[in-house]
Amino acid sequence: MAVSIFEFTDYKAYINATLEANSKKRGGRSELARSIHCQPGYVSRVLGGSIHFSLEQADSVNQFFGHSEDESQYLLLLVEWNRAGSTHLKAHLEKQISRFQKDYLNLKNRLKIENRLEEKDQTRYFSSWHYAAIHTLLSIPQFQNKERISKQLHIRLNRVSQVIDYLVRTGLIAFDGKKYSTGVSRLHLGNDSPLISKHHINWRIQAIKTLEHEDLDDLHYSSVVSLSNADVQTIKSILIKSVEAAKAVIKDSKEETVACFNVDFFLLK
Repeated sequence: MAVSIFEFTDYKAYINATLEANSKKRGGRSELARSIHCQPGYVSRVLGGSIHFSLEQADSVNQFFGHSEDESQYLLLLVEWNRAGSTHLKAHLEKQISRFQKDYLNLKNRLKIENRLEEKDQTRYFSSWHYAAIHTLLSIPQFQNKERISKQLHIRLNRVSQVIDYLVRTGLIAFDGKKYSTGVSRLHLGNDSPLISKHHINWRIQAIKTLEHEDLDDLHYSSVVSLSNADVQTIKSILIKSVEAAKAVIKDSKEETVACFNVDFFLLK
């Protein structure tokens, strides 16, 4: 189960819930202790008692969980609030905490009603293959977890967090406090888009990288042929129909795994 820090105002409850959700309940505190350079017993006393992490230790907790910038800032605010020594300071921090919660827990903000992404957001989405890969993986139940996505795609945990924050903000995915789901925004690049070449390059590079794995389940085919001008159009038509047939299958297919579908057929000029 996915756990959002913005659902919590008690940072200790959040850390305990996250360790449990990530199947780290047994031994999880020891791993956390090593990460923040303290004894496991001290972590247990903090998470189950009245003492608190220092801001430096909280910063290490952010790194341990791979928090995005916003998640990191929110955790530090929660720790600061608990350590604050005056009513005035606590009130000041409470306002900041409240603003974070309103931004991230307001359903209207999480599910933006829009037909397309703004240009700057579209540019960001197609700047890296990370966005489409994580976006698609989140549609699969067993990948409703940042750590699993990180391991599957070999991407740093904090990078996964940054991408998911972006996907939620733009409405490409939604988060109800327990799981992610497809949002209302849709992406489509026309052949005349200035981003189309970047999109193709991103995924061709990934296709090249898979060649190093020599996985027998993968399919790679390359051939240079001579043929008539008429048959160039015939083969192009066959490939287009194959793409359409594949897309029809994909549309109704159950989300269980993620694959990259590239087709290359071009003239050598």
